[in-house]
Amino acid sequence: MGNEYDATYKLTDSILTIGNRNYIIVKIDKNKLIYKNKGGLFDKHYEYKKVE
Repeated sequence: MGNEYDATYKLTDSILTIGNRNYIIVKIDKNKLIYKNKGGLFDKHYEYKKVE
């Protein structure tokens, strides 16, 4: 369930760049990734969980 994207990504320190958008990584471990918009008007967090 969810969306699938084919995009280039880059990770520098705590900044995740997907395509031309930058995000701040809030939490990352082997099962979960939580990030938010860098410089966005809203403090919306996105969460992805690893599915086996």
